[in-house]
Amino acid sequence: MNYTVITREDELSLTLKEKICLTLASNEYIYDELNPETVFVVGGDGTFLKAIHQYIDHLESIQFIGIHTGTLGFMCDHQKEELDDLLEKFKSEQPHVHSYPLLEITLEGKNQTVYAFNEARIENIANTLTLDLSINDEFFETFKGSGICLCTQIGSTAINRSLGGAIIQHGLPLLQLSEIMGLHHWKHRSLGSSLILKEDAVIYVKPESFHHTLLCYDHKSMPVDQCTGITMKNSQKHVKIARFREYSYLSRLKNVF
Repeated sequence: MNYTVITREDELSLTLKEKICLTLASNEYIYDELNPETVFVVGGDGTFLKAIHQYIDHLESIQFIGIHTGTLGFMCDHQKEELDDLLEKFKSEQPHVHSYPLLEITLEGKNQTVYAFNEARIENIANTLTLDLSINDEFFETFKGSGICLCTQIGSTAINRSLGGAIIQHGLPLLQLSEIMGLHHWKHRSLGSSLILKEDAVIYVKPESFHHTLLCYDHKSMPVDQCTGITMKNSQKHVKIARFREYSYLSRLKNVF
């Protein structure tokens, strides 16, 4: 089996990476950064997102295993103290593999598609955005404010939560649309609440202008000034996370928050 290790650049994480490589040093396990079948992620959620985007074009053949050494480890199931046991199980057992859909974000006018694991945000901190929102080709509302955030189930605990959105339970591949600093007064008002959408929902955003606007997706961002519209939906691409022990979703929530 080919594997690689993506790690935070701190002493503890680098030490654990070395230990993984030494433990798996045999003809059966080949360290391969170009075509891994397993990616060990040593760090926190930021490191996990980095690993996903590094291998975004090869996700169908990769499983990710997270070892937590960072400040937030919602995606990294295994603690650093469990590394020896994890590696023994990796060599002898089949893991439980959970699959999570990515968001697919298509930029009209730029002929470009990008993907997000947690969320995509259309934001402007300089000017008020005016956005026409349609869902499944049906006009929904005109939003005015700093922007909108569309998150996946696993991303519902991230920025969506900070915006007052709901946390979606594991196993529900739903989407959630939240406002970012909506502008509400007697002359204009949008929904003013997060909207949970079915997994097949397609959200189309048509701007009055995207001048000085950013598309922020996970830890990445890009200007979208030249875009004439943005379409967001669940993708056919999935991230596979391998786990070697049970760790309930409610326990994960309690331990992180």
